[in-house]
Amino acid sequence: MKKNISTSKKDLTIHDYKDILKFYKLQTNGSYEDIKRKAENILSSKLCRCIKKVGSLAISKKSESRAIGICTKKIIDRKGFTRGIFKCKGKKNITLKKRY
Repeated sequence: MKKNISTSKKDLTIHDYKDILKFYKLQTNGSYEDIKRKAENILSSKLCRCIKKVGSLAISKKSESRAIGICTKKIIDRKGFTRGIFKCKGKKNITLKKRY
């Protein structure tokens, strides 16, 4: 018997991005692209800072992947989102989707 489980993830709406900005007490006015860019920048910078702090506690490649998991759960997952590809080196960016 097969279960019909939908695992598709949806893109974030303008309201989701505004909620992120309100949480960090930033302005929520402007175009959709501006709001999206601001929200993704704040989350990617917080994620990268967290990874650097947690990863600096132990110096090994395995600890870096552990730090990514810890920080992703703390910053992204608790807000009801999932993380896609992200970069911390150079221009920081992150791809977000709704979990449900």
